[in-house]
Amino acid sequence: MTQPLDDPEALRQRLNELREKVKILEEEVNEFRQKRDELNAKVKELSARIREIREELLKDVDRLKELREMRNKMLEKIKSLKEVKSTLRAAITQLVEERREKLQRIKELRSLMGNRRVNVERLEEELRRLEWEYQTKTLSPEAERFYVERMNQIESILTRAREYEKLRLEISDLNEKITQLKNEYSRAAEELKAISEEYLKIKEEYMELKKKRDELKSER
Repeated sequence: MTQPLDDPEALRQRLNELREKVKILEEEVNEFRQKRDELNAKVKELSARIREIREELLKDVDRLKELREMRNKMLEKIKSLKEVKSTLRAAITQLVEERREKLQRIKELRSLMGNRRVNVERLEEELRRLEWEYQTKTLSPEAERFYVERMNQIESILTRAREYEKLRLEISDLNEKITQLKNEYSRAAEELKAISEEYLKIKEEYMELKKKRDELKSER
């Protein structure tokens, strides 16, 4: 049976019950506030992380674009250098073959000339003298044959000697060209190696960034 409220003891008991309820409600309120604050903090933390992820994604997207452009330029450069190497290799092969043919011809000329050193100036002077004597002197048929044979012999020797000297100069020029092309080939090969190594580094960074970008997207 409900006690009358004008009963002091009953009133005191009622007040105690109400205070207990208030205390319980306050505890619940505090608990809800704590949860609310925790949730707000979590929301704030997540919002900050989302902003951070977005900023990272933007940076990564820009870097990926930059790396893609660098990679494409390097691929073009690598292709160009490979073409340069191929062209130089073909040119060197052609010049080496040309030099080989000229060296073979020089060997043949040496054999024909008896491997002796030819004094071109002395032979030219002798030829001019013989031609002048042949035109100005009265010669017997036997002497005339001698002059003609000797002049033909000298002309043949001079032709070979001049060809020999011409070939020698051409071979010297070919040696210079071959050396120059080989140096250019070496430089192109070194540049190609350096760019290929740099390309692999960029490719590796590019793949890592793509992986990171995908991971960041999955966090959002």
